[in-house]
Amino acid sequence: MLTENEWHNINNILADIYPMEDLGAFEQKIMTLFRMLIPYTKGYLVLLDEKQRIMPKKSLFIDIDCKEQGMYIDRYYDLDYIKYVYEFAKSTMVYKDSEILDNSVRERTEFYMQFLKPINIPFGCGVLLVHDGRIIGLISMFRDENWGDFSDKEMYVLNVFKQHLENMVCRLYVASDCGAAFERQCRQISEEFDLTQREAEVMRLLCQGFSNDKISKVLVISLSTVKKHVYSIMLKANAPSRAQLTQLIYSHLV
Repeated sequence: MLTENEWHNINNILADIYPMEDLGAFEQKIMTLFRMLIPYTKGYLVLLDEKQRIMPKKSLFIDIDCKEQGMYIDRYYDLDYIKYVYEFAKSTMVYKDSEILDNSVRERTEFYMQFLKPINIPFGCGVLLVHDGRIIGLISMFRDENWGDFSDKEMYVLNVFKQHLENMVCRLYVASDCGAAFERQCRQISEEFDLTQREAEVMRLLCQGFSNDKISKVLVISLSTVKKHVYSIMLKANAPSRAQLTQLIYSHLV
């Protein structure tokens, strides 16, 4: 469904976002990149606390003014029909509004009539972020009437990104206070892949989003040596690309 050049662009984006260490910068970056890949009119990336309430200071709204943000957080989040799937979402999932509810039903809901329609964003899609069975965030993108609904290809692109998005949010938000568990899981991964001590050190820094250049400086080894270790880890983990290696590592960590 994607061309070779489109896959190349996606891999470049993943290589660009994984080293990021600041949650706010990541949110801004991913919403900007999505706007290029999947054009949208308005959107938001909201993170949720343990009670599934929006944390405004850890959330980002794109082209949604302060009044609209307040309306969504205080009232319309509770009426958002994405919450219909909360009970059944056991892992990170991609959704399109018109597939959650038939349009004949959806367009009669209070959320649609009183929030989406007045600001002319009738079409929506996004990613529901779920970690260890807990819903931790929501990425939503909307289009106005003139743009039409999101295509199957655009939904496919979101599916390509969904696990990476969960990985990044887990690292920057959920896993930030889990240092001991992180260290323990890194040791388990090293044993499973039969990594050498130096490869384990490189893998641990990869998990933290370090670039090859930064790994080189932290471990005081040459850049070519770092690349050699990364390649060796990829072979042992049977991962054909760095992006897939990172995803494989995070699938063990989460």
